Amino acid sequence: MKDVSQHAIPDPRERSRAGGFTLIELLVVTATIAVLAALLLPTLGRTKASAQRIQCVSNVRQLGLAAQMYWDDNAGACFAWQLVATNGGRNYWFGWLQDGADRQY
Repeated sequence: MKDVSQHAIPDPRERSRAGGFTLIELLVVTATIAVLAALLLPTLGRTKASAQRIQCVSNVRQLGLAAQMYWDDNAGACFAWQLVATNGGRNYWFGWLQDGADRQY
């Protein structure tokens, strides 16, 4: 006589659980990812603002270096100043500078 216990039908609850995740587990993982993304987004915004500040400081530094090299080459003489506006009515100290990316002058 054969042993019937070897060919027993498995419990349906055990079979379905072995195949994948439950709805609760998926919701917990999704909520965790959403919380982490919410924490990360403000940091990315601050990083972008910081990068723009660093670029602006670098541009001002380059302008300062250019002015210093001009003064060194011209025995300390300052830039020639014209009484006529060179850029649509706005007189800059350098005369040829363009508006910034944020349109401030």
